[in-house]
Amino acid sequence: MGEGVCVQVLRNTVRPLLLILLVTTGPAFGASIAGRISAGGTGLAGMEVRLWAQTPKGFSFQPPNGQVVTTNASGDYLITNIPAGTYRLDT
Repeated sequence: MGEGVCVQVLRNTVRPLLLILLVTTGPAFGASIAGRISAGGTGLAGMEVRLWAQTPKGFSFQPPNGQVVTTNASGDYLITNIPAGTYRLDT
C-alpha cells in the first residue's frame, strides 16, 4: 500500500426515536469523503483511491467493507455511502 491516512467515520447525531427506527431497519449510511490527488499543484487523473474498512480480520477495501474509486480529469475523487467505522485511505 502507498501512504495512508486513518479516518474514523461516526454516525450523525439523531433523535432517540429516529435512532431506534434506524437500528431496526439496518445501518445508517451517508457519510462521504472527497479530495484531490495532485502533484506540483496539478490534479492527477486516473489515480485509484482505496478506502480500507477495518474488519474483524484486519483492513479490507473489498465491498461491502471498503471502496475503490478513480480520480476524474481534475484529480478529484468522491467516496459516498460510508457507514460508521474506522478506515484507512490510500492511493
